[in-house]
Amino acid sequence: MSDDIRQKMYDELRDELYKRELSNSESFDKAILSLSSAGLAISLTFIKSIVSIDSAIFVYWLYASWVCFGVAIISTVLSLMSSQRGMKRQLELAERYYIEGDEQAFDEPNIYAKMTEVLNLVSGTLFIGAIVAVIVFSVANFNNKYLISNSEVNGMSGEKKELATNGQSVPKMQKVSFKDGASVPAMQKVPKQSQGDSGKANTDSGK
Repeated sequence: MSDDIRQKMYDELRDELYKRELSNSESFDKAILSLSSAGLAISLTFIKSIVSIDSAIFVYWLYASWVCFGVAIISTVLSLMSSQRGMKRQLELAERYYIEGDEQAFDEPNIYAKMTEVLNLVSGTLFIGAIVAVIVFSVANFNNKYLISNSEVNGMSGEKKELATNGQSVPKMQKVSFKDGASVPAMQKVPKQSQGDSGKANTDSGK
């Protein structure tokens, strides 16, 4: 292979690597921002607006999502760093192969490229796991809040019903019986004496 062809192939690969390196550096902040905002915004907003951490159930799902988000962010940062190193390493190998004519450089492994692939896989998997954990936590607490609300409503309805049905009955007035007053006893009439009886009575009294 002529030197001109080698130089041309080297220049093409170098330009492609430079473009990818520039794109990689530009997406560095965007990747971190998107991962961190996606995780924290969803979980923290849910905790603040929907249910408090004290009354939440399955809190370990929330903690697991935070861990997954954190490790995903770290993995993304490391993958971007290893990608930069991998591009530099690939450029060195390309220079040795195309410019210096070192055939062994073509078969030499680029450990940073492999590391970047693994870190990208880890960060993507953990990010998906974090989203799943947040969804499980949210659904569980939505259902729990719905059940609590229904039980409270049913409890209030039961109390109202009990007040309506078990209220103190108004005592009925008892009828006052008006009995007749005691009758005034009539005077008995003294029987009148006859004249014979009265004369006899006078004679007896004169004696």
